[in-house]
Amino acid sequence: YEGFFPPAPEGLAQRGPLIDVQIGHPSDYVGMEDRQPVVFPAHRMLIDTGAAFTLIDENIASDLGFGPHRFQEVIGVDQLPHERPVFRLTVGLTMQDDVGRPRFVRFAEDIVGMPRPVRDEGYVGLLGRDFLRHFELVYDGPSSRFRLVRDKGRMKRV
Repeated sequence: YEGFFPPAPEGLAQRGPLIDVQIGHPSDYVGMEDRQPVVFPAHRMLIDTGAAFTLIDENIASDLGFGPHRFQEVIGVDQLPHERPVFRLTVGLTMQDDVGRPRFVRFAEDIVGMPRPVRDEGYVGLLGRDFLRHFELVYDGPSSRFRLVRDKGRMKRV
């Protein structure tokens, strides 16, 4: 996956490494196929190497028909602990393989719900280190580009 945010070198620094991902997958609906949406929309998320786990706007999980399967204490940027809902969901993205063919890769993880931001930041969540453990991340600030390279041994291909 490659991202480019001109103008260089400020573009990537101002916007951050943003990725279009699909949240939700048919495999999430085993035993509840009647709730599966026809289409899983794409959402923009920000790569955050400082986040231990992936977070999404909790309304997205609710819109997909999911309730939390547990709660987790999270310390946010305000440095205060908050009990947050945790959802088991799939995050997927389209990447190119070694010969340039598109491949959809996905992972199912516990994703922490966060309140909808007061101000629209242009993304619906953070892709944390639990997501990044599947990739090599190359952040090229001077050219305003970043690249994710898939660790083929850990990702599922659809």
